[in-house]
Amino acid sequence: MTLRDMSRSPRRPRPGYPALPLLLLFVGAVLLGFGVWQSGQSLRAAGWPVATGTVTRSQAVPAGRLAERRGWRPEVQYTYRADGLTYRGERLNFFRLNTTSLRGARRILERYPVGQPVAVHYDPRRPSRSVLQVGLGLSWPLWLLGAASLTLGGAVWWAGRGGERWGGQGWLPR
Repeated sequence: MTLRDMSRSPRRPRPGYPALPLLLLFVGAVLLGFGVWQSGQSLRAAGWPVATGTVTRSQAVPAGRLAERRGWRPEVQYTYRADGLTYRGERLNFFRLNTTSLRGARRILERYPVGQPVAVHYDPRRPSRSVLQVGLGLSWPLWLLGAASLTLGGAVWWAGRGGERWGGQGWLPR
């Protein structure tokens, strides 16, 4: 060991640092999995039978607070007949749509005025389960955020796994 080596303090791993890539990988997997599940539900619903329904209620409801601004969610209720029975539904889509403005919620609700006929996709095995909007719709942000989180978590993991030789921290078990 030379005098120069002794003058430098040894490099130590940062405590808790491996939690960041693990957290990013976990969050990415959850978001991506949820996006895939929601997309699958919505695409499956596109193949369900369609009944003509009627909008019975259409309004914007408060949906929590975001940065001291109230968020609004469009809420639509409708009735439809399937297999000789009348059912009531409330699901617009499988993505629990929340908007950040009252104007955005009202823009969606313009398509569903009270009394208007609507195409209702209903589950043939459980006709009480229904939805108005089908297709991929709003699942792409979950896919995008999940993939970005997985990529970032993988990059941080990769950078940290190299140890001293590659300029990274040697904090991960080998």
